[in-house]
Amino acid sequence: MNTITPLEEVKQNLTRMQTDFKMVLPPQISPEKFVRVAMTAAQNTPDLLNANRSSFYNACIKCAQDGLIPDGNEATLTVFKGMVIYIPMIRGVLKKVRNSGELGTVDAQVVYSNDEYESWLDEKGQHFKHKKSLGDRGEPVLTYAYALTKDGAIYFEEISEEQMAKIEAIAKTSHVWKGPFRDEMKRKSALHRLSKRLPMSTDLENVIARDEDMYELPQEPVAPAQPTSSRLDSIVDAQDRPLPEDNPAVAEPEEPNEKQIGEGVVEVCKFKEGETNGKAWVLYGIKIAKGWYNTFNMNLYKECISLKENKVLCHFEYLETEKGKQLLSIHSKTPAEMNIPI
Repeated sequence: MNTITPLEEVKQNLTRMQTDFKMVLPPQISPEKFVRVAMTAAQNTPDLLNANRSSFYNACIKCAQDGLIPDGNEATLTVFKGMVIYIPMIRGVLKKVRNSGELGTVDAQVVYSNDEYESWLDEKGQHFKHKKSLGDRGEPVLTYAYALTKDGAIYFEEISEEQMAKIEAIAKTSHVWKGPFRDEMKRKSALHRLSKRLPMSTDLENVIARDEDMYELPQEPVAPAQPTSSRLDSIVDAQDRPLPEDNPAVAEPEEPNEKQIGEGVVEVCKFKEGETNGKAWVLYGIKIAKGWYNTFNMNLYKECISLKENKVLCHFEYLETEKGKQLLSIHSKTPAEMNIPI
């Protein structure tokens, strides 16, 4: 009986998946080219072949959905705890931004101590100047990202080395931050934080938000308290860090309202932190079928992220409260719920 090698098995399966890749790839990237690049990645990184095989194929699908190729420049595939993770690189993110046509200019750079750099704010708005040193650039000082809209508006973000160290400390794939990829990850982190304020489509936002999966959740529980604001459409300022852990011992307040049901596709997942009367709170917001729903339950929020990734039609229950619509449960619709014969 002939046995095939892991590399040959992956090649056969990726070839079978060409139809799936064709459905999600942009016209300028052929499924054949995507498979060749993915095979090269697998061949050059044996850890990918030793990891969970399903996670490898899922990572390839996500990469194709974003219109990038895993060539180490636009995107890369890496392993964390036996699972393959797809990471858009700064070149891929900037390519996606440029192709979208939604912004005039966008970039992110690391500033070193021997560079000439200054940033200031006056009555005319935000300004900055950065001239890289031609010789020894010294030690990294900060990372900035900026974007210019087509109407001339500027968006600007700075992250200090101290702040960047905290981001790196919670990264799942810490090895990606080492060596030649270090500046790459810093630049993408700054661009990710900037993206929270940029006017852009959900498709583009999804690419930049991919690296939210790259960070470990902290273990310290956070007891939810009532937020000072109930406007879910304002939940857009989540920092470039993992989801804060909620406290399972603290139940959400019971409401006398009658449960209501709905259906739709999860479009956006955001979260916001705050403090009221000395108590920290974390409010998760989920946009479904153009409506916002809130919850303090992180596990429910994580389920929504998964459903958003898969873009499936969902069935959910919620309560109408004074502070908005409170999400109680959500799941992908079963064949019976969609009146499909089994």
